[in-house]
Amino acid sequence: MDVLDTLSVPNPNATSMTQGLFGKYITDSSTPAGVIALCGVDEQPDGIVEFTTDGTTTLLYDGILPVTAGGTIAAGAEVKVNSASKAVAVSPGDVPVGRYLGNTSASSGDTIEIQFYRRGRNNVSKSGSVALVTGTATVSTTFAKTGSIIRLSRQAAGGTLGHLSVGTITDSTSFVINSSSATDTSTIFWEILT
Repeated sequence: MDVLDTLSVPNPNATSMTQGLFGKYITDSSTPAGVIALCGVDEQPDGIVEFTTDGTTTLLYDGILPVTAGGTIAAGAEVKVNSASKAVAVSPGDVPVGRYLGNTSASSGDTIEIQFYRRGRNNVSKSGSVALVTGTATVSTTFAKTGSIIRLSRQAAGGTLGHLSVGTITDSTSFVINSSSATDTSTIFWEILT
């Protein structure tokens, strides 16, 4: 675990909270302000509840964080929040809140480590995966900028493997992944670092 930041606050609901679930820091007027609450289905969390003692809750909110799996999650899959504030695999169209870092599938109830997509920092569209077609793929993302550093890694080999490179970047629109092999059909993980 590589936790970068935490937030600890007095919380009258601390006794009903469980470690390893997605949480949010409440600052609006609709609920008591300045407390940590569990997230509902598909809500964007502020972090992961680490522990609760003596009416205080700590929220881990940056880095690689432990969370409880709410179902089967494949190695490297992006995750979202379910109705029990646990991590489940995303479906097409879902907004992920992190990526499972394990090398094997996780089962419901397992404690897993995720790279948490912190709101306003590790935004959702800064990483993903795409399959090459005839050695190339275009990735649509508003985070693509001229001069961006983009990390590429092969998730699943396919066809004749070639050297991977970033091609044309269209500001705030897309970037191209190229292979030196026109018959490369590999699945490529991409991550925009800057």
